[in-house]
Amino acid sequence: SRRASRRSCYDVVACHIAFPTGVVGMLCRRMGRARLVLHAHGSDVMALPYRSAAHFRAARMTFRSADHIVANSLFIRNALVEHFDVSASRVSVVSPGVAPGFFAGPGRVRRTGILYVGRLVAEKGLGTLIEAIGEVSRSSAQELTVVGHGPARQSFESLAQDLGVVVRWRGSIPRDEVAALMRGAAIVAVPSTMPEGLGLTAVEGLASGAIVVSTTSGALGESVIEGRTGFTAQSGDVASLSQALCRALAAAERPETRQVLWREGLLVADQHQ
Repeated sequence: SRRASRRSCYDVVACHIAFPTGVVGMLCRRMGRARLVLHAHGSDVMALPYRSAAHFRAARMTFRSADHIVANSLFIRNALVEHFDVSASRVSVVSPGVAPGFFAGPGRVRRTGILYVGRLVAEKGLGTLIEAIGEVSRSSAQELTVVGHGPARQSFESLAQDLGVVVRWRGSIPRDEVAALMRGAAIVAVPSTMPEGLGLTAVEGLASGAIVVSTTSGALGESVIEGRTGFTAQSGDVASLSQALCRALAAAERPETRQVLWREGLLVADQHQ
């Protein structure tokens, strides 16, 4: 109740999913006379506020009223400053973190196949990936393993069948099994066409020692750097993605190149502990 909230002894109201959760946070902050800290992850800044003009105004008011905002990437920080007029001094960048040791695999083992981990929806780019693998497989057959679920699975299955792309559909599996698949994959593909707030799968792929191929949508370009930590493609571009996959496959066959990518990737992953 309102009376009980006033009696509460708390100094800070912390809200994950900055919008719309932060709207409730503002009310709790006023009742408890506390400070408000928002944690911005991605869609709460890049998608939900844009559902309508009213949503945008509410999000802008929420973000600007916060005493501090913790963004999970430079990309999200810049979006808050540039699009919602939040003072840069009130935004910190702090990764939600991965456990590099949980995903880490040896750098010299023989790895095979391409791995996708994510929701089965159009904006995650799986359709583009399947088409790109279809192009690559004309000269070198490649198997794709897909982990995740979503409403577009049937359409992706039909696309793969039409193109003759071999796919192992794993559905939702435990986190330790995902890590094991990453440790055995030659390539972890993150073909997202949406502005990723961080791109956690890419960071986990780097930690596992796989070669990461991704778009640079949103914050993905902060961790996957062309020729240094992985290989990049233009968002939604089948030809660009197939070329990036070819560069990655060629690198996988060159031990010295693969070792450099592995070491540089681990340095990036270590920044997310």
